[in-house]
Amino acid sequence: FYTLSSVQSPPAAGKQTTLSDAATVGIGPIEIPHYLDRPQVVTRTSQNELVVSDFDRWGGPLRPDVSRVVLENLSIMLASNQVSVVPWTQGCILHYRVTVDVTRFDATPGKEVWLKAKWTIFGPDGKTPAMVRESNIIEPVGGRDASTIVAAMSQALGKLSQEMANGITAVLSAKPKG
Repeated sequence: FYTLSSVQSPPAAGKQTTLSDAATVGIGPIEIPHYLDRPQVVTRTSQNELVVSDFDRWGGPLRPDVSRVVLENLSIMLASNQVSVVPWTQGCILHYRVTVDVTRFDATPGKEVWLKAKWTIFGPDGKTPAMVRESNIIEPVGGRDASTIVAAMSQALGKLSQEMANGITAVLSAKPKG
């Protein structure tokens, strides 16, 4: 059984945000492809062929695990007194909300993990996009076993989270003072 892991420490000095106003950023919903939303670890053998493992399984549902890791990563990467990162729930009061639509998140054993996601930062009204980006992340996989693949998937989520943290920081820094 496997689970994804978050980054272990904050980014190097100078990468954390320093903002003058407090902000609450909600993360979610985070969507993943249906072909991955299953108990078994799925790998890719070619562009059009997927393999569902008979023995390698996720420790719990994959979508909440991806959401947990992104939330933990962003909490570490945006660590400051000015930014609170929380799971998005309908009806909560937020300054910004980030949605993520993962369109590909799979591995070719011994080669690479490919993470492709479109993410949007919505402004305080929850409807107006403040930033829309697409991330394409390829992370090398050093082996063919599930443990190595899951570690590379965690690294790819760390890189996606860093791109999102940079975007959130840019949006929060650019907000008009009022």
